[in-house]
Amino acid sequence: MRWISESNKPETVKKSSKLYHLDPFVDDSGVLRVGGRLRRATLEFGEKHPVLIPKKNHVADLITRHYHRQAHQGRQITHGAIRQAGFWLIGGHNTVTRELNKCVTCKKLRGPMIEQRMADLPANRTEVTPPFTNVGFDVFGPWKIRSRKTCGGAANAKH
Repeated sequence: MRWISESNKPETVKKSSKLYHLDPFVDDSGVLRVGGRLRRATLEFGEKHPVLIPKKNHVADLITRHYHRQAHQGRQITHGAIRQAGFWLIGGHNTVTRELNKCVTCKKLRGPMIEQRMADLPANRTEVTPPFTNVGFDVFGPWKIRSRKTCGGAANAKH
């Protein structure tokens, strides 16, 4: 992994760096981009080699806010839209989640469901009465009906 610095001397990224696995390089405009194995793909240059943007950066917050407010979608769709636009946010999962937690519209849409409290029981349900004073009988229960004869007997079905 090498890129050319301003002094035209190749530099390498240390293996201990978080950027090591991204195979970064500096393009002709001096922008740090993600390398990778997509050099021969038929994608646009920005999709093959997205711009690296550091985490906890104001530009990262602005990009995230822009792509989130287009449709107020969840974390994965917002992060996918950012990557498709040609940006690679380091720590993007946390950056997008932070933006979603700040969004008032999303908080209103994805707020907790309101639960209805149960009403008080009627007086006749709380009276002390002897057992079997009120009895119910289900006459519409499942009836077993012989639907067809088989070699081993009959096949029953609930109806």
